[in-house]
Amino acid sequence: VCLKNMEDPENAIQAFDQAGQLDPSEPTVALNYAVFLNSKGDKDKAIEQLRKFQKLAEGNTALDSQLLEMASELCVKLSLSDITNINDAHNAEQLDENPGDLEQDLV
Repeated sequence: VCLKNMEDPENAIQAFDQAGQLDPSEPTVALNYAVFLNSKGDKDKAIEQLRKFQKLAEGNTALDSQLLEMASELCVKLSLSDITNINDAHNAEQLDENPGDLEQDLV
């Protein structure tokens, strides 16, 4: 992300690729890479990384809600109707795993 901010896209791409290889199960790498690729106008690769994020995010109840919101917003920007509900799907998984949590929040 730092290299992206320094406007060094070639090294940013290498850094994202390396980060993805070092920890292929980390969804935030895929999401940040998708955001970066979209900002550079590479919609196809951004979609590829966003789909990777979605796959890695499934069942991961530890993901921050801001990341899920960012992913959903990027889906809208990329006109991806089939995965625009990342946030909703994640919330449903959390309810399935912890159905009592919602009731506690309401009390």
